[in-house]
Amino acid sequence: MTYPINHFRQNPIMDKKTKRNIDLTEIIMLSGDINYSIVHLKSGKKILICKTLKVLEEYLKPMEFVRVHRKYLINPYFVKSICRYNQTILMDTGDTIEISRRKFASVKFYFSRMSTIG
Repeated sequence: MTYPINHFRQNPIMDKKTKRNIDLTEIIMLSGDINYSIVHLKSGKKILICKTLKVLEEYLKPMEFVRVHRKYLINPYFVKSICRYNQTILMDTGDTIEISRRKFASVKFYFSRMSTIG
């Protein structure tokens, strides 16, 4: 089932404690944990939200977030480098994200295309 952007009445990425929307440019990555997702922000803050990565992936697709693994959805503008040897991504924050074996070719293509554009 696909979720069009106008399906949401509000930004689905909300801090439930403060009831405020989260600025999408502040998001470094999202990690999934069953029916919850953890939003990792530039400030180092982590926010738990009750949406799956599948729902968030559809919402964030126009913003060019990339699903690199079953557990990770990343903002490509915070990627520092890609290690082809062990199939990982190094983020600007120093976090190392594993790229799934099946997604590695498409992730590598995406970032090679992105580097020729920018």
